[in-house]
Amino acid sequence: MIDKDTAVTAELRNYFGPDVVMFHFVPVLWRFHRLHHADLDVDVTTGTRFHPVEVFLSFGIKFAVIVSIGASPLSVLIFEILLNATSLFNHSNVRLPARIAWR
Repeated sequence: MIDKDTAVTAELRNYFGPDVVMFHFVPVLWRFHRLHHADLDVDVTTGTRFHPVEVFLSFGIKFAVIVSIGASPLSVLIFEILLNATSLFNHSNVRLPARIAWR
């Protein structure tokens, strides 16, 4: 099972990590990341559309975090499955019923 320290650290890295911030605010890195934002028709594939340079740099930072916190391989696997599933859902064009949709 995923331990809470791994989950919290990994989630914070995803939202506030140096690569996430850098790719949005450093002009040379934005040139790579804007591929993700350039999709004219946002759908489930948008959640997987990244420039290879961005993937490589993000993986390096993510790997450093995993090693530094000593996360177990199972925790990393579970976190990555959940992260990617929610990313695909968040970028999909699924319409939720009004009773559960955000208002």
